[in-house]
Amino acid sequence: MQSNFPRIEALDSLPVVGAFYDVPCLVCDRTGSWVPILGDLHSDPEIGISIMHWHPDARFLSKLQIRLLFRLEDVASVLPLVVNRDDIPDSTVQRRVLKCFRQMPEFPVTPRTKPFTQGLEKIFSDRKLECLSCPHRHFNLADVPVVEDQVTCPGHGLRWNVKTGALVKRC
Repeated sequence: MQSNFPRIEALDSLPVVGAFYDVPCLVCDRTGSWVPILGDLHSDPEIGISIMHWHPDARFLSKLQIRLLFRLEDVASVLPLVVNRDDIPDSTVQRRVLKCFRQMPEFPVTPRTKPFTQGLEKIFSDRKLECLSCPHRHFNLADVPVVEDQVTCPGHGLRWNVKTGALVKRC
């Protein structure tokens, strides 16, 4: 069934906090539980992640959902997490109309994520950002806040200068 709400991946500007959007979700067929996701199922072998996974979209999870699903208090801590396909084998991607609770938090560089961020920065150091689509996995960056002329990809943490298109190293 077609939704009358805007598809989140088709936005060309920031989503409005409090508004509702048509969002892809990973739904466990057995339990009915769901997680909003960013992008497609993928692996990242270039940085040593061979498991097939999705990234949760923290914009559409309430603080209570974040605590219950991921046992976290900090919203930004959700971004480097992945939902492993093997952990939820009986799942399908379905669309849900969900409320936007916040703008995209910035992908954190932590001791756990730093090696992956450094690896991607090395691989993509000579690439340019075009059309607000991250060159790594083509996440839409038009719906991510620009701070001081820079936008950070919520999928894997690559940061780009929106004026020059150049990668901005974080590590």
